[in-house]
Amino acid sequence: MAKKNPYFKFYAKDLLADETLRLCSLETRGLWIYVLSLMHRCVPRGYLVQENGKPMTTAQLARLASCQEAEADRCINELLSAGVFDVSDDGRIYSRRMVKETGISESRSAAGSKGAAVTNATGQKFAAAKPSANARQTGRQTLGKSVGMGIEEYTEIY
Repeated sequence: MAKKNPYFKFYAKDLLADETLRLCSLETRGLWIYVLSLMHRCVPRGYLVQENGKPMTTAQLARLASCQEAEADRCINELLSAGVFDVSDDGRIYSRRMVKETGISESRSAAGSKGAAVTNATGQKFAAAKPSANARQTGRQTLGKSVGMGIEEYTEIY
């Protein structure tokens, strides 16, 4: 199970608006939320798998969810027939949205690491900003103009 990222984005509005999921029983919706939590911890993220990467069985899911295997099986079949999740060619249940968001997160992380490597290689502590941008952020340029003094006079006051 993955240890990084102790949380995942959970959009309550999207859950409540998902008609396919709303048609499922309350018990099934509850199990789905639990399954999402498990998928978040699995490697690869978004797939319901064991530590060795093999698909998790219904019996294993039932033990983790503290329910009977028949209950877990019924709920999983209800979710599958409603099209709430997909099943990979090798039999792994996965959340389309979680897999997509994980891919986006990983690509952004890689891009950030690449940018940080370039910055660290040049020895910069931070990105250089234009003086006019710094003035706008601190409000000095705006305040100086509003009281009729130049930026140089304003900075001399402070």
